[in-house]
Amino acid sequence: MNDKSLEKVITPKNRRLLLHLEESPKSSDRLCVLSEMDVMEFLSSVELLEKNNLVTKEKGVYRLTVEGELFVQKLFPTLLMEKFQGDTDGYLQNRNLDFVPLYLLERLHNIESYTVIQPNYVDMFDHNKEAHEAFKSSKTFKMIATSVRPHLFELLNDMADNEVDLSIIFDPRLLAKLQKDSPDELQELFNNRQVKIY
Repeated sequence: MNDKSLEKVITPKNRRLLLHLEESPKSSDRLCVLSEMDVMEFLSSVELLEKNNLVTKEKGVYRLTVEGELFVQKLFPTLLMEKFQGDTDGYLQNRNLDFVPLYLLERLHNIESYTVIQPNYVDMFDHNKEAHEAFKSSKTFKMIATSVRPHLFELLNDMADNEVDLSIIFDPRLLAKLQKDSPDELQELFNNRQVKIY
C-alpha cells in the first residue's frame, strides 16, 4: 500500500472499524452498530479494508488479517489516543497539556470513563460537596492541577486521611505560586506517604 492509497483507506471511520476488530472478531450487524455508520457506508468501508487485505470475513464474522493485526499494533497507541480525544468531544484538544509528563500523556487513552463538570459562571468557585464525598470514598485519585479552587487542601487532606492513593500533577507555575502562598499546606502534602506529587 503506498502513502496515497493508505490515506484513502485509513479514514477516521475505518480506523474505528479496525479498533473494534482489534478487540475481537465481530458480525457485520454488530460492527455496523459500533461504527455508527449506515449500512451502505459500512459496506463501502469494510470492502475497502478487505481489498487492502486488512480485514477478512468468514461465516458472517469480520476479523483482522495478519497484515491488519500488524498494522493495528503499529498504530494502536495513536488509534487509541485519537479515539479517546474524539470521545472527550474536543475537551482535551482545547487544553494545553505541555506540563504533563510524556509517559503519562501516552497513557491518557487508558482512562475508561470520565465526567467533565462545567459549572455555571456564577458557581465556578463554589465547593462541590457531592464531588468531595465521592473523591473521599475512592481508592485512587489522580489530578492535573492548573489552578487552586477553594477547599483544595481540605479535600486532599480528607482523601489522604481516608487512605486514598493520590497522584497530583501540578503545573510548574502553580506549584511555584503554592510554594510562595501556601507553603505549610503544600509541605503537609509532600510529607504524606499517600500522596505523589509531580
